[in-house]
Amino acid sequence: MSHRGISGKSQKVTVVIQPDFLEYPLVQFIHRYDPKTDTWTMVAPLSMPRDAVGVCLLGDRLYAVGGYDGQTYLNTMESYDPQTNEWTQLDEQLYAY
Repeated sequence: MSHRGISGKSQKVTVVIQPDFLEYPLVQFIHRYDPKTDTWTMVAPLSMPRDAVGVCLLGDRLYAVGGYDGQTYLNTMESYDPQTNEWTQLDEQLYAY
């Protein structure tokens, strides 16, 4: 089973896209849609491809949580900063329970 993630904020929508050409459907490529100009723009890819990834918007950052890398279920999280167009791996202590 594969999942795509969609997250939105006011005027723009950030969408996690799964390419169909992979042997197993892993999310790595991210596109941002701007409804004002009706255009899609590719932004920085996730640091690691993921299937069944959870995504959410918190403040001005997009978070990718968990997922499956084709061999192992992941317990990692990374955040996307649209100002720098970069993903940052987050310290497990920030989200471990």
